[in-house]
Amino acid sequence: PQIVICDIKMPVMDGITLLKEITARSFTCKVILLTGYAEFDYAQTAIKNDVVDYVLKPAKANEITSAIERAVERIRSRDESFSSRNIAVRKICDEVDHPAVRFVLKYMEDNIADDISLNRIATILGLSPIYLSHLFKKHTKCNYKDFRTKLRLETAKKYLADPRLNVSQTAYLVGYSNVNYFCKCFNKYTGLCPSIYRSRFSNRE
Repeated sequence: PQIVICDIKMPVMDGITLLKEITARSFTCKVILLTGYAEFDYAQTAIKNDVVDYVLKPAKANEITSAIERAVERIRSRDESFSSRNIAVRKICDEVDHPAVRFVLKYMEDNIADDISLNRIATILGLSPIYLSHLFKKHTKCNYKDFRTKLRLETAKKYLADPRLNVSQTAYLVGYSNVNYFCKCFNKYTGLCPSIYRSRFSNRE
């Protein structure tokens, strides 16, 4: 299968063992954990094994649907050999030594197009939102909201370099439903509108 949805507590084999088996055997399927366990150790293991999403029960139908859509998008990105992995974010991840903050960074990147709140991530980790916010700012020198914006716009720069994607598609892929607002944010961040940035980048290539 290309997508696997499983719980942590299951008969015969638990979800964490299944994740490790999938990773060890180099299977390419995408995994969604649907579980009632909001504990940091479980979440950390899940993210290390490239889980697409960690959905807490009782889950709403739209949460499960969104998780499946993210899995499909990850499969498409893999098949097209186009990764949104951001060098700047990877560098920060490598420098951060706190596991909870590393989890937040990875979760943000994997769900870049979704409006994921820090409260939701704190719930997954079983931590206080205020404490997690303090940890994040301490280790990244930036608050969560500003960092998410930076991540989205840095990733947009990569997407704009791909001739297969136009500005509207790029905006959607990095979480902006309003193209005009995306252009305004991108212009403020880079000093260039997306179309001009794309043209200049292509000219350098």
